[in-house]
Amino acid sequence: MKQKPLPVSFIGDRRKWVSFINLLQGRGCEVTPVKDIEPFLRGEWEEKPAMVAVDFSQSEEEKFKIVERLIAQSDRLYVIALVNEGNAHLVPSLFKKGIPDIIREPVDAEQTDFIIAKSIISRDLEDPNFVYLFPTDGTRISKRKLARDSLEKIITRFSLEEVISMKLRNLLERRDLEKAGNFYNIITGEFEKVLFKLVLEKTEGNILQAARILGINRNTLSKKIQKYNIKS
Repeated sequence: MKQKPLPVSFIGDRRKWVSFINLLQGRGCEVTPVKDIEPFLRGEWEEKPAMVAVDFSQSEEEKFKIVERLIAQSDRLYVIALVNEGNAHLVPSLFKKGIPDIIREPVDAEQTDFIIAKSIISRDLEDPNFVYLFPTDGTRISKRKLARDSLEKIITRFSLEEVISMKLRNLLERRDLEKAGNFYNIITGEFEKVLFKLVLEKTEGNILQAARILGINRNTLSKKIQKYNIKS
Protein backbone atom coordinates (compact mmCIF):
# COMPACT_ATOMS: atom_id res chain seq x y z
CA MET A 1 0.00 0.00 0.00
CA LYS A 2 1.43 3.33 -1.04
CA GLN A 3 2.32 5.69 1.77
CA LYS A 4 0.13 8.77 2.01
CA PRO A 5 2.15 11.89 2.89
CA LEU A 6 1.11 13.87 5.96
CA PRO A 7 0.27 17.41 4.74
CA VAL A 8 2.04 20.23 6.61
CA SER A 9 1.50 23.90 5.73
CA PHE A 10 4.36 26.32 6.41
CA ILE A 11 3.90 30.07 6.95
CA GLY A 12 7.08 32.14 7.00
CA ASP A 13 10.68 31.84 5.89
CA ARG A 14 11.49 28.17 5.17
CA ARG A 15 15.21 28.96 4.84
CA LYS A 16 15.45 29.62 8.58
CA TRP A 17 14.06 26.18 9.44
CA VAL A 18 15.74 23.87 6.94
CA SER A 19 16.76 21.26 9.55
CA PHE A 20 13.22 21.08 10.95
CA ILE A 21 11.66 20.78 7.49
CA ASN A 22 14.16 18.04 6.59
CA LEU A 23 13.15 16.11 9.71
CA LEU A 24 9.47 16.42 8.78
CA GLN A 25 10.08 15.32 5.21
CA GLY A 26 12.21 12.42 6.38
CA ARG A 27 9.22 11.19 8.38
CA GLY A 28 6.80 11.18 5.49
CA CYS A 29 5.45 14.74 5.73
CA GLU A 30 4.77 16.88 2.68
CA VAL A 31 5.70 20.46 3.64
CA THR A 32 3.98 23.10 1.49
CA PRO A 33 4.62 26.85 1.81
CA VAL A 34 1.50 29.02 2.10
CA LYS A 35 1.84 31.57 -0.70
CA ASP A 36 -1.60 33.19 -0.58
CA ILE A 37 -2.45 33.69 3.08
CA GLU A 38 -6.03 35.02 2.88
CA PRO A 39 -7.63 32.06 1.05
CA PHE A 40 -5.71 29.74 3.37
CA LEU A 41 -7.07 31.48 6.46
CA ARG A 42 -10.59 31.16 5.04
CA GLY A 43 -10.11 27.39 4.87
CA GLU A 44 -9.73 27.25 1.10
CA TRP A 45 -7.31 24.35 0.77
CA GLU A 46 -7.33 21.23 -1.37
CA GLU A 47 -6.67 19.06 1.69
CA LYS A 48 -6.89 19.97 5.34
CA PRO A 49 -3.33 20.23 6.71
CA ALA A 50 -2.40 17.95 9.58
CA MET A 51 -0.23 20.73 10.95
CA VAL A 52 0.37 24.44 10.33
CA ALA A 53 3.86 25.67 11.24
CA VAL A 54 4.16 29.44 11.69
CA ASP A 55 7.62 31.01 11.65
CA PHE A 56 7.89 33.96 14.07
CA SER A 57 11.36 35.12 12.98
CA GLN A 58 9.77 38.09 11.15
CA SER A 59 6.59 40.20 11.21
CA GLU A 60 5.67 39.24 14.77
CA GLU A 61 2.49 41.34 15.00
CA GLU A 62 1.20 40.05 11.66
CA LYS A 63 1.95 36.44 12.66
CA PHE A 64 0.01 36.85 15.91
CA LYS A 65 -3.05 37.91 13.91
CA ILE A 66 -2.58 34.91 11.62
CA VAL A 67 -2.35 32.55 14.60
CA GLU A 68 -5.54 33.99 16.12
CA ARG A 69 -7.44 33.34 12.92
CA LEU A 70 -6.02 29.83 12.56
CA ILE A 71 -7.01 28.89 16.10
CA ALA A 72 -10.49 30.31 15.52
CA GLN A 73 -10.96 27.95 12.55
CA SER A 74 -13.92 25.63 13.03
CA ASP A 75 -11.73 22.88 11.56
CA ARG A 76 -9.54 23.07 14.68
CA LEU A 77 -6.18 23.10 12.96
CA TYR A 78 -3.12 21.93 14.87
CA VAL A 79 -0.91 25.03 14.90
CA ILE A 80 2.69 25.18 16.10
CA ALA A 81 4.94 28.23 16.42
CA LEU A 82 8.59 28.28 15.36
CA VAL A 83 10.64 30.55 17.60
CA ASN A 84 14.37 31.25 17.40
CA GLU A 85 16.70 32.77 20.00
CA GLY A 86 16.02 36.27 18.76
CA ASN A 87 12.33 36.19 19.63
CA ALA A 88 12.23 33.80 22.58
CA HIS A 89 10.41 36.54 24.51
CA LEU A 90 7.28 35.68 22.51
CA VAL A 91 6.85 32.25 24.12
CA PRO A 92 4.59 33.32 27.06
CA SER A 93 2.33 35.31 24.73
CA LEU A 94 2.07 32.41 22.28
CA PHE A 95 0.98 30.03 25.03
CA LYS A 96 -1.66 32.54 26.10
CA LYS A 97 -2.93 32.68 22.52
CA GLY A 98 -3.57 28.95 22.69
CA ILE A 99 -0.61 27.59 20.73
CA PRO A 100 -0.22 23.99 21.97
CA ASP A 101 3.42 23.54 20.96
CA ILE A 102 6.34 25.89 20.39
CA ILE A 103 9.38 24.66 18.50
CA ARG A 104 12.77 26.17 19.29
CA GLU A 105 16.15 25.49 17.77
CA PRO A 106 17.86 23.12 17.71
CA VAL A 107 14.96 20.81 16.85
CA ASP A 108 15.70 17.14 17.47
CA ALA A 109 14.18 13.95 16.09
CA GLU A 110 12.30 13.07 19.29
CA GLN A 111 10.57 16.45 19.40
CA THR A 112 9.66 16.13 15.73
CA ASP A 113 8.14 12.66 16.28
CA PHE A 114 6.17 14.09 19.21
CA ILE A 115 4.52 16.87 17.22
CA ILE A 116 3.86 14.57 14.25
CA ALA A 117 2.02 12.19 16.59
CA LYS A 118 -0.01 15.08 18.01
CA SER A 119 -0.86 16.33 14.53
CA ILE A 120 -2.19 12.92 13.56
CA ILE A 121 -4.27 12.72 16.73
CA SER A 122 -5.64 16.20 16.00
CA ARG A 123 -6.91 15.15 12.59
CA ASP A 124 -10.14 13.30 11.91
CA LEU A 125 -9.74 9.60 12.55
CA GLU A 126 -12.50 8.69 10.10
CA ASP A 127 -10.10 6.71 7.94
CA PRO A 128 -8.69 3.92 10.15
CA ASN A 129 -6.81 2.48 7.18
CA PHE A 130 -4.55 5.50 6.79
CA VAL A 131 -1.03 4.06 6.82
CA TYR A 132 1.92 6.07 8.09
CA LEU A 133 5.48 4.90 7.52
CA PHE A 134 8.31 5.52 9.99
CA PRO A 135 11.50 5.32 7.88
CA THR A 136 13.59 4.53 10.99
CA ASP A 137 12.45 0.91 11.04
CA GLY A 138 10.15 0.64 8.01
CA THR A 139 7.14 -0.30 10.11
CA ARG A 140 3.70 0.44 8.72
CA ILE A 141 0.96 1.12 11.25
CA SER A 142 -2.55 2.48 11.00
CA LYS A 143 -3.26 6.08 11.88
CA ARG A 144 -5.74 5.01 14.54
CA LYS A 145 -3.19 2.71 16.19
CA LEU A 146 -0.54 5.42 16.08
CA ALA A 147 -2.95 7.87 17.70
CA ARG A 148 -3.83 5.45 20.51
CA ASP A 149 -0.24 4.38 21.15
CA SER A 150 1.03 7.96 21.11
CA LEU A 151 -1.72 9.49 23.22
CA GLU A 152 -0.60 7.94 26.51
CA LYS A 153 2.98 9.13 25.99
CA ILE A 154 1.76 12.61 25.13
CA ILE A 155 -0.57 13.13 28.08
CA THR A 156 2.08 12.04 30.59
CA ARG A 157 3.76 15.37 29.83
CA PHE A 158 0.74 17.19 31.28
CA SER A 159 -0.77 17.28 34.76
CA LEU A 160 -4.14 15.66 35.44
CA GLU A 161 -5.68 19.11 35.79
CA GLU A 162 -4.32 20.16 32.38
CA VAL A 163 -5.60 17.00 30.67
CA ILE A 164 -9.08 17.35 32.20
CA SER A 165 -9.15 21.08 31.37
CA MET A 166 -8.30 20.44 27.72
CA LYS A 167 -11.01 17.82 27.34
CA LEU A 168 -13.67 19.82 29.20
CA ARG A 169 -12.86 22.95 27.20
CA ASN A 170 -13.35 20.98 24.01
CA LEU A 171 -16.69 19.59 25.22
CA LEU A 172 -17.90 23.02 26.33
CA GLU A 173 -17.17 24.42 22.87
CA ARG A 174 -18.88 21.58 21.02
CA ARG A 175 -22.00 20.99 23.13
CA ASP A 176 -25.21 22.98 23.19
CA LEU A 177 -25.16 23.37 26.97
CA GLU A 178 -28.60 24.96 27.27
CA LYS A 179 -30.19 21.95 25.56
CA ALA A 180 -28.09 19.47 27.52
CA GLY A 181 -29.05 20.87 30.91
CA ASN A 182 -27.28 18.10 32.81
CA PHE A 183 -23.65 18.69 31.86
CA TYR A 184 -22.46 18.20 35.45
CA ASN A 185 -24.08 14.77 35.75
CA ILE A 186 -22.75 13.68 32.36
CA ILE A 187 -19.16 14.64 33.21
CA THR A 188 -19.12 13.26 36.76
CA GLY A 189 -20.75 10.05 35.54
CA GLU A 190 -18.12 9.53 32.84
CA PHE A 191 -15.32 10.26 35.30
CA GLU A 192 -16.68 7.85 37.92
CA LYS A 193 -17.17 5.08 35.38
CA VAL A 194 -13.58 5.29 34.10
CA LEU A 195 -12.13 5.64 37.61
CA PHE A 196 -13.96 2.62 39.01
CA LYS A 197 -13.17 0.52 35.94
CA LEU A 198 -9.43 1.26 36.15
CA VAL A 199 -9.22 0.58 39.89
CA LEU A 200 -11.07 -2.71 39.46
CA GLU A 201 -8.65 -3.68 36.69
CA LYS A 202 -5.81 -2.87 39.08
CA THR A 203 -7.29 -5.10 41.80
CA GLU A 204 -8.26 -7.82 39.30
CA GLY A 205 -11.94 -7.44 40.19
CA ASN A 206 -11.49 -7.45 43.97
CA ILE A 207 -14.29 -5.09 45.05
CA LEU A 208 -13.21 -4.87 48.70
CA GLN A 209 -9.64 -3.93 47.78
CA ALA A 210 -10.89 -1.46 45.17
CA ALA A 211 -13.19 0.18 47.72
CA ARG A 212 -10.24 0.58 50.11
CA ILE A 213 -8.13 2.22 47.40
CA LEU A 214 -10.98 4.58 46.53
CA GLY A 215 -11.77 5.27 50.16
CA ILE A 216 -15.47 4.47 49.79
CA ASN A 217 -17.84 1.88 51.24
CA ARG A 218 -17.90 -1.53 49.53
CA ASN A 219 -21.68 -1.38 49.13
CA THR A 220 -21.40 2.05 47.52
CA LEU A 221 -18.88 0.72 45.01
CA SER A 222 -21.07 -2.31 44.28
CA LYS A 223 -24.01 0.01 43.49
CA LYS A 224 -21.81 2.11 41.20
CA ILE A 225 -20.59 -1.01 39.40
CA GLN A 226 -24.19 -2.01 38.78
CA LYS A 227 -25.19 1.52 37.77
CA TYR A 228 -22.44 1.83 35.14
CA ASN A 229 -22.64 -1.84 34.11
CA ILE A 230 -18.93 -2.38 34.81
CA LYS A 231 -17.72 -5.91 34.28
CA SER A 232 -15.68 -6.75 37.39
